[in-house]
Amino acid sequence: MREDRITAPTSRGTRRRRAKPSVLALAACAVVAATTGAAWSQRHNTVSFEEGEAGWYPLFDGRGLDGFVIAGDGSWRVENGEIVADSGGIALLLTDETFSDFELRVDFLAAPGANSGVFLRVSTQNPLAGGSAYEVNIAPPDNAFPTGSIMHVVMPVGSGAPKFAASQKVEGAGESEDWRTFHVVANGGRITVTLDGEKIVELDDPEPLAEGYIGLQHNQGRVAFRNVKARRLRL
Repeated sequence: MREDRITAPTSRGTRRRRAKPSVLALAACAVVAATTGAAWSQRHNTVSFEEGEAGWYPLFDGRGLDGFVIAGDGSWRVENGEIVADSGGIALLLTDETFSDFELRVDFLAAPGANSGVFLRVSTQNPLAGGSAYEVNIAPPDNAFPTGSIMHVVMPVGSGAPKFAASQKVEGAGESEDWRTFHVVANGGRITVTLDGEKIVELDDPEPLAEGYIGLQHNQGRVAFRNVKARRLRL
């Protein structure tokens, strides 16, 4: 703890130096500082000092949806510092800035049977009318692409099912009633997905998407997101 160098005026208009704190006082301050630092590091929807120094910044401030654009009819809203959607069909919540090479971290909580996803390099802010993107899926084990799987999605113009280009399926990620964390690295045509600290899939796309928006998807069921933060790898 740095010594407090502020001095107090005396009654004669001179200033006296404050006494140095005792060793016990310094130790107590160190404990308080450590405790405060630990509490700060656990606050949601913020970045730590170390993360900020490394270029990370939050995409969601925990209070509102500023910086996002809604595509579709999903019931996107903020509740208790979380982005939530639980009705309205297929919809995307998209950033209003584009990314090329970047890292993304996001916590998610999906109800049993829910279908959702995290989208990368979305080519348009109206993807439901056509476009392309990468999707890191959030889906039950019996889905064609369960949680953690990554797909190069080509969305149709008008009605019809999406098509898939380069994709990788993940087995065994299962469902959870607890919060989970994706850490995604998109570097050129290589997309790496880590789930809860374990690398689960890496996709090398021979025809990669170069740049686009980041999106959170609601398909069916209830899904919540928090701690959405990104770091650009190339400006």
